[in-house]
Amino acid sequence: MKKNKSKTVIATIAGILILPLIARAQGTAFTYQGYLDAAGVPHNGLAEFQFSIWDADTGGIQQGSTVTASGVALTDGLFTVQLDFGDQFPGAERWLEIAVRTNLAAFTTLAPRQRLSATPYAITAGKLSGPIASANFAGTYSSMVILDNPGNSYTGDGAALTNLNASELVNGIIPDDRLADTIARTNQVWLVDGNAGTTPGTHFVGTRDNQAVEIRVNNTRALRLEPTVSGAPNVIGGSPVNFVGLGVVGATIGGGGVVNYFGLSYTNRVLSDFGTVGGGWGNEARGFGSAVLGGWQNATSNTYASVVGGVSNTANGRHAMVGGGVNNTASGTNAMVGGGQGNVASGFSAFVGGGESNTASGLRSTVGGGLQNTASTNYATVGGGWSNTASALYTTVGGGRFNAAISNYTTVSGGRGNEAGNLYDTVGGGVNNTARGLTSTVGGGENNVASGFRSTIGGGWGNRATGFETTIAGGYRNTANATRATVGGGETNTASGDYSTISGGWSNIASGSRAIISGGERNTASGDYSFAAGRRAKAIHTGAFVWADGSDTDAVSATGNSVTFQASGGYRLFSNSGLSAGVSLAAGGTSWGVISDQHVKKDIEPVDSVDILEKLVAIPISRWRYEWETAEATPHIGPMAQDFKSAFYPGSDGRVITTLEADGVALTAIQGLNRKVEELRAENDALRNELMVIKQALGL
Repeated sequence: MKKNKSKTVIATIAGILILPLIARAQGTAFTYQGYLDAAGVPHNGLAEFQFSIWDADTGGIQQGSTVTASGVALTDGLFTVQLDFGDQFPGAERWLEIAVRTNLAAFTTLAPRQRLSATPYAITAGKLSGPIASANFAGTYSSMVILDNPGNSYTGDGAALTNLNASELVNGIIPDDRLADTIARTNQVWLVDGNAGTTPGTHFVGTRDNQAVEIRVNNTRALRLEPTVSGAPNVIGGSPVNFVGLGVVGATIGGGGVVNYFGLSYTNRVLSDFGTVGGGWGNEARGFGSAVLGGWQNATSNTYASVVGGVSNTANGRHAMVGGGVNNTASGTNAMVGGGQGNVASGFSAFVGGGESNTASGLRSTVGGGLQNTASTNYATVGGGWSNTASALYTTVGGGRFNAAISNYTTVSGGRGNEAGNLYDTVGGGVNNTARGLTSTVGGGENNVASGFRSTIGGGWGNRATGFETTIAGGYRNTANATRATVGGGETNTASGDYSTISGGWSNIASGSRAIISGGERNTASGDYSFAAGRRAKAIHTGAFVWADGSDTDAVSATGNSVTFQASGGYRLFSNSGLSAGVSLAAGGTSWGVISDQHVKKDIEPVDSVDILEKLVAIPISRWRYEWETAEATPHIGPMAQDFKSAFYPGSDGRVITTLEADGVALTAIQGLNRKVEELRAENDALRNELMVIKQALGL
């Protein structure tokens, strides 16, 4: 524990200064203020003290009892205690001995003892009369000295007085060389804790002459208010190097600027009327009513232009704005750059939202963000991405990379390396796709080209839609090069006939007008209105329908308006939903098979075959041709359906005779004919026997 340092004892009663004079006794208690440190470090916290009075600086006899002060709080080493040793100050010299401890250890006695002046009585200023010699005020005071002298004055220049409270000044003239003829009244002084009773328009802080007002911090200018000829003062805050140009009115600098920042000085400045610099450093407002709110080395140079912040941004278009970022420029009227780096909005009302190195140079053009995008024509838009270009009226590139919308009203939504090169063309996305036919569209995919008027490619790779209003849904290297031709998908299919269609498959060719190939492989529909499906189906005649199976042989139409089916595994044609009624043609067969299974028949009853024969014999049989057949057609032989149905199926449809009906009647008639033959044979045998008997009887 170090010695107690710089102990000043001030005996007080009720907080009033005790002067070192002999006067009438006022009491025995007094206040002691001290300072305690340990190894040069002020003590903070609680401590316990023991105080005693002695009649000598060393040794001697203790006077009175020991006073103990427990739980004394110390802040930065300072403490205050109230002591009362009773009537121990008869006028002889006394010394104060102090012992201290900060824990439960033994007390440590501090040395040396402190001499107490012979001031055992405390008196108040109210008890004094007549002047007090200045020598009696000598010394250092550790707390405020309160002088209560109503109705009297004090002389002297007051040069060494500090911490004067202006609220204590009263009406009157201070006869001082520096303050001569100065009226100091409380309602004419601005107090550090504020004034009361002020009158608007009457009381103010400032000047009455044409001089600026400055407010300093640490003796450095922090705020300057400059008068102007227009009556709109300039407000210059921040660094003392900030300034407003000569003759400028209504300017505002909110703050910022710096005299020495790593050896450099940066000035905020306003060079045009009503310009504003909010803060930052190195900023400049050169346009009328322009503003730089903050950041570093930003500049506005046109009317009402503004830069919000960032670094090295410039708004030099009328009403232009830069929100922030680095090295951005808004040079077009009403142009705006939201942020990012190296962006330029140079067109009228052009907009760049952010990103890097983007340019909006067309009227009302827009670049939302991304990198190195360009909207160079009126109303052009690039949403984002990298190195995209919208270079024609009302063009749009949504994003992606290396995309270009180079004709009016064209659109590229995204992808890479896509181009919309003719009026109203659209590329949805993908890679290296091109829409260069008027109003053509490529939805996506790769390396697709829609160059026909209103042509469309949905996707896929390497497809070409070159005809008028042609369509390719997708697939690989398909071509639709005739009017309104369509390829649904597949690979290397070609729809070269007008209105032709290939739904998919591989290496199919629909070259006939309105020809159709449903899919499959290596099919050809070269006849107009022809249809081919399967594998190697060749519909080469007009109106031909060819369906081929998977055999590796060509199935070729034989004539126009014909149907050709290839089904090497046979045919089945069902006429009901249960697949139980119908006909079939077996593999390699040449006739239809009719279902005649007894297990699927009902209402079975016998018939009179002779009666059927007689009815059949009665039906007229004719030779004829159908009305639609030519004279060269081979005639047909058979009954009329009306006669046939009337004889065998009365009440049924009289226009059609099915093969099943004809076969049943024919078979039954054969049985009836057989019955008659057998009867005749029996009758003939009987007659032959009778003849032999007669011959024998006659001996012939």
